[in-house]
Amino acid sequence: PYLYGTFTLHGERVNDYFISASIVGDPLGVWFLTGPFGAPLYMVELVGLLGLVWYWKTRWWARPMLLLVAGVYVYRWALVLIFVGNGHTLYLHYTSRLIGLVFASAGVLTAVTAVPALARRVTKRSLRGVALLGTATLLVVAGLASMNTWMPSPRGINDVSRPADSIEPNLATYTHAEPLPNGKRPRYAAKGVTVVWFPVESIREVVEGTLGEGARPSTLAYDERMFAYYPWNGYVAVHRLAANTFSHWDERHAELVRIAGIKDPAEFARASADTEYGGIDVFVLRRRPAGWMWGDVVFDAAQFNPTYWRVADDLPSNTAVAVRLPG
Repeated sequence: PYLYGTFTLHGERVNDYFISASIVGDPLGVWFLTGPFGAPLYMVELVGLLGLVWYWKTRWWARPMLLLVAGVYVYRWALVLIFVGNGHTLYLHYTSRLIGLVFASAGVLTAVTAVPALARRVTKRSLRGVALLGTATLLVVAGLASMNTWMPSPRGINDVSRPADSIEPNLATYTHAEPLPNGKRPRYAAKGVTVVWFPVESIREVVEGTLGEGARPSTLAYDERMFAYYPWNGYVAVHRLAANTFSHWDERHAELVRIAGIKDPAEFARASADTEYGGIDVFVLRRRPAGWMWGDVVFDAAQFNPTYWRVADDLPSNTAVAVRLPG
């Protein structure tokens, strides 16, 4: 599919300009060597590396696993050089997942192979207890490890008094502070944490009041929360580095710049209905002193003439909506 898309759909790859911290922090992909005692899994991975080398000739599983991980390292290190040259990562940071998986699996195989004496002393009956204890331990460790990532932080933010400059909420806390579609705060919203409301319900009312209930218009929106609530067709991703390669983000952006420069309302209505990538039925723009904006593209309110558009420019959070009139 990737090769087919590359040669038939074309499009400049822009989303791999995103630079993961794992690339600059560990370009060689040897995290388990720099801090093997930082986590239990690092020790397992280190044992796996040593086991693959030690059992290269004597165990059937060692050679293919070591060749696989060697190929991944060649890919990663070559792409590090490419990244330094042109800024494209080609998603090399994902190699860490495969490297870690191979070394961790090899660590388990190494442990089973290296302690045959211990394995002979273990009976089938005792293995049941070991398996139960091991599974329980794994679940507990995994739960504790993931708690810091998935639980809102700092803990007790609504109940413990802290200096305002000492509070550093994580993403989970901001998730709980996200306003509901109607603008109300969630029941357990974190105190002192504010997320700007995107008035998705007000936008829906304007759109469906014009195009009918259940409409799925082609929409240009300055905030992708629009598409988290309603299955409307997004004309283009908001952020260039998050855009699919085959969506032609740069070309679509150029189309927006082009039509934003058309000041005649009638010509603008015609051009926006027939861009190179299809028409735009709904504009959800941010009101700013310079004009109505989508990213760095500035539209003029006068372009949305009532002859062609239903306009609501008084929505909360400095939001303006223009809906193409049917017919």
